[in-house]
Amino acid sequence: MRKERQDIAEKGPRQCVFCTNNANSPEHVWSKWMAPHFKRTAHDAREEFFQDFHPKTAGPPTRHEKHGHPTTMKLKVVCRVCNNGWMSGVESAAKPFIEPMLTGKRTRLNSEAQRAVTTWMAMKMMIVERASWTTAVFTRDQALSFAMNRSPPDNLKVSLLHSHDEFAGTRVSRGYAGLFKNREDSVGKDNMPNTQSVMFGIGQLLIFAIHSQLSDLEMGKLRKKFAKQIWPARRLLVTWPPSQTVNGEEAMGIAMLIQNYLSQPGMVPL
Repeated sequence: MRKERQDIAEKGPRQCVFCTNNANSPEHVWSKWMAPHFKRTAHDAREEFFQDFHPKTAGPPTRHEKHGHPTTMKLKVVCRVCNNGWMSGVESAAKPFIEPMLTGKRTRLNSEAQRAVTTWMAMKMMIVERASWTTAVFTRDQALSFAMNRSPPDNLKVSLLHSHDEFAGTRVSRGYAGLFKNREDSVGKDNMPNTQSVMFGIGQLLIFAIHSQLSDLEMGKLRKKFAKQIWPARRLLVTWPPSQTVNGEEAMGIAMLIQNYLSQPGMVPL
């Protein structure tokens, strides 16, 4: 398994994340329709944070600054058929609910809206993690099933936060780890990651998600005054924003939830 992933990393993705076609269609990490919500300058640049919490390479987040507007960031990991077909449908379904939150507008999310935003986030997570195939947590079967059913995968938690300083407008923060809890189902193949957290920052909206192959993993709950959980859905109607906003430092602390979890006594990573 490890050798296969290394080969893929060296040669580039051979297949679309979501089907058996060639990955021939660069996908925007930030959707095109989000461009007006990003600040433009004479010297556009974006900052990218890469957080690696896997025990073998653990260390502080590293920052990379690249020229170009954030909305130009692309990953060539999907095919034209998926990108222009059902993926476009997922974007269209989530846009009416995500767009007003980008500017801080009060938004009411019914059960349909919560599912639409969660499905969009799951799709983005599966795309972003393929920037480094050797650290992907979602399995191939999970990605194929998601493309077929367009249903949020198991063991996924999604919460919405409100940023008052547009902290993450150019940032995607992802942490991943292999967690071991003295159980057979928690032992990852070849010590590969089995748990990840992703923070998307878009204007005033922060979308935070945790996904694990461990069915009953509980890393702690985000306080209600800072976060609104939309998946698994707990309420038929969720009103955004939360009562309190978060700043950049607080948002980064949430994004580093996996690292904080690993630091607990008795928590032994792979």
